Amino acid sequence: MRRWFKDYARATVASEQRLTSLVAESGGRIFLPQSTEDLLKQSDEVAREIGAQYVVTYRPKRPLSEAKSGEYRRLEVASRRVGLLLRARRGYVATPP
Repeated sequence: MRRWFKDYARATVASEQRLTSLVAESGGRIFLPQSTEDLLKQSDEVAREIGAQYVVTYRPKRPLSEAKSGEYRRLEVASRRVGLLLRARRGYVATPP
């Protein structure tokens, strides 16, 4: 039983690290509540954030038809408003049509 719990704990830590990496790359957030109260507080925050999302369009300098397969293109999102908190993905992998 101990071995099972140790394996489970290791798998949980590894999964959390993968999720954290995915969150950092995609511009998202990860919520890891420790209790029911934390879960309820964080659900309010999630609902507030969902209501504050925007869609931004993008046109690359070089067309996708000129991209090499698997080419990574960095993105930088900035705001003209001072003090505004932005979260956005860091880039994307271009796949030519």
